[in-house]
Amino acid sequence: MQLPVVCEHAEIADEQVIMICIAMGYPGPDFAANAVRTERRSVGRVAVFRGFEQSERF
Repeated sequence: MQLPVVCEHAEIADEQVIMICIAMGYPGPDFAANAVRTERRSVGRVAVFRGFEQSERF
């Protein structure tokens, strides 16, 4: 709901997006979607951390 304010203060360009995923609750081991595995890029290739020193682990 505060996307314009966040983008302004974090200096996020119009062509960039904020993506946040928060898992809440307990895992359902029998739920079919929990068995899905996808290929993913490294965090360093898809994310920019502002206000933190860049860690070598990413």
